[in-house]
Amino acid sequence: MRKFAPLGSPLFVIVVACVAVACGSRSADRTASSPPSGPGAARTAVGEATTVDGRYRIALSVGEGSLSANAGPCSSAPAAGRGRLPVRLTVTNLAPDLTVPFPPVRVELVTDARRDQVLLREPSGTCTFTPRVAGIGPGESVTFDGATPEIDASSRPGVAGRCELSISENPFSLAVVVP
Repeated sequence: MRKFAPLGSPLFVIVVACVAVACGSRSADRTASSPPSGPGAARTAVGEATTVDGRYRIALSVGEGSLSANAGPCSSAPAAGRGRLPVRLTVTNLAPDLTVPFPPVRVELVTDARRDQVLLREPSGTCTFTPRVAGIGPGESVTFDGATPEIDASSRPGVAGRCELSISENPFSLAVVVP
């Protein structure tokens, strides 16, 4: 039997990063984005992530409406000719009997030219780029709503970029093409 590098070793981290890049940074336990059902329909990606702290089902949705000046909480009025889309992040604790800490997630709008963080509102009402809650009870979910950074209103649907979710120090990721 061949011996592999220990999980915490730099070699293991490099190998995992290379495999993630080669596979398009997609987790094997992730489902594809759901196709939109009509103009302004939301697109959603759902996957299961496992960290050292627990197992989670994570859903990321973008859309539900047309590009607007006020797409949701934490969004300010965009510049002329630009708009925003609502974003929803739901994290569910899959453990039936254990409260787990919230995973350190990051959501970004990625285009050919740049990466911009998505501002989300925590249940406490605070708007942040790094959403957190103290813990998620057994089988419970927590939801964060926000809006994309500004998008050019003349962008054709599907070409304004994608929203990507990642977890710090974990190869898990989800991506949703902006409708």
